[in-house]
Amino acid sequence: MKLRWRRALIGFGIVVGVAYLYLFVFGAPFVLTKRDFKNPAMWKVPAAIPAHAISNGSGKKLSYFGWEFEVPWTDFDPSKAKSIGKPPWQWQVIGFRSGRQIVFIRHPTNYWSKVLFPTHASYTEKAYYRWLFGADASSDYAFTRAMLEVTPDQLTPFTFRGRGARLTMLLTFKSIDIQVHDAQSGIFMIDTSDFEGFQYGNPESGQRRIDDVLYSDRGGVEFRFWSCPRNKAPISQPDINRVIQTVKLLDLKPTDSAAH
Repeated sequence: MKLRWRRALIGFGIVVGVAYLYLFVFGAPFVLTKRDFKNPAMWKVPAAIPAHAISNGSGKKLSYFGWEFEVPWTDFDPSKAKSIGKPPWQWQVIGFRSGRQIVFIRHPTNYWSKVLFPTHASYTEKAYYRWLFGADASSDYAFTRAMLEVTPDQLTPFTFRGRGARLTMLLTFKSIDIQVHDAQSGIFMIDTSDFEGFQYGNPESGQRRIDDVLYSDRGGVEFRFWSCPRNKAPISQPDINRVIQTVKLLDLKPTDSAAH
């Protein structure tokens, strides 16, 4: 009887040991995070923009916080305009009589890189952070692209712990990113003469809000395009292209710029 119990305890110990070794070497990130990535948007990766045409109808130039861009409509409503925040983060709500709306956001340059890769960190810490986040420490765009190109299927029960930690970190940031930006209908790459960035959502899908985030060495900007309910005043990809292809930094101090 004692021998039987001893064998049972030994067997149980072996099972626990193997399970612990598996979790330690392979599976901890998988077990801890797989259940959190059921959102279909987590499986989306950046693709080519749906259309490259640019709306060429009558429009209007607007400028906020030292940045200028064109909108492809002439029904700008000053009574619906509202500024929020202060440098380096500033928001501008832009309303149109049709019911369309744009939220323009000014970002500081390489904000996330400065948070994730602090200048006071040691050389060893910076090297580790670069490996962990899989991005150039000097580029928000590179970090965002590395994050968006990761999908849950890359994290398997047999992913080694080091790679698993890196994938888990990037997937965690991606899950936060797609909570902020609705990416259910796709994630698309933006490449203009002055910017690189990403568009969250395809306007042809009927998604009401489309977000475009642009990065450059001179600062980052973001546009959140809102269509009118029930498709009364839709915003098309050529409309969006008109805005993001014309945005530029003016030779003004941000505090001196005003809306036009």
